[in-house]
Amino acid sequence: MIRAKNLSTRFWGEVVKTIAYLTNKSSTRAMWNITPEEAWIGIKPTMNHLRIFECTTHMHVPKEKRQKLDDESSKCFFWGYSEVSKAYRVYELKTC
Repeated sequence: MIRAKNLSTRFWGEVVKTIAYLTNKSSTRAMWNITPEEAWIGIKPTMNHLRIFECTTHMHVPKEKRQKLDDESSKCFFWGYSEVSKAYRVYELKTC
């Protein structure tokens, strides 16, 4: 994924987390017609929230953190999935 998207190697940790997340939601040969997450939790995982790695997204900027004529959103890249909540991990372009 790093080479395919021409990313810096400093992002390898985010790539590994995303690959592990997707692997746990995908079926494998070791378990017939069942995903690792389904085997562990007992519930079939949903796939409708999956996104393309490093696609362009926009993150909402609260009123408290912007001025009158500032944009209401900030351009970001999708990096992966949160480990603690039902949210996405993004990388803001302003920090590049």
